Amino acid sequence: MNLIVTLYKEAFTKEELDEIFDFYMSSTGKKLIQELPRIQQKMQPVMISEVKQLQPVTDDLMIEFKKELQRMRDSNR
Repeated sequence: MNLIVTLYKEAFTKEELDEIFDFYMSSTGKKLIQELPRIQQKMQPVMISEVKQLQPVTDDLMIEFKKELQRMRDSNR
C-alpha cells in the first residue's frame, strides 16, 4: 500500500489529489465508478478488433525494423 501512495505522491500534488478525491465523491465520479466496469467490458471486443486491424501494419514495421537491424549489423562487420 505504501508503494501506491508513493506513486500517487510522485505523480500529483496534494491539491490535485484533493481534486481527484472530490471528483470521485461527486455524483459524476460515483457514476463513473459504477459504469466503468460495464464500459470496459463493452470496450474489450472493440479494442481486440482494432488491434487485429493494425496487426498487418505492425507486422510490416517489425519486418522492416529487423531488416534495418541486420543491415546495421552487416555494416559493422
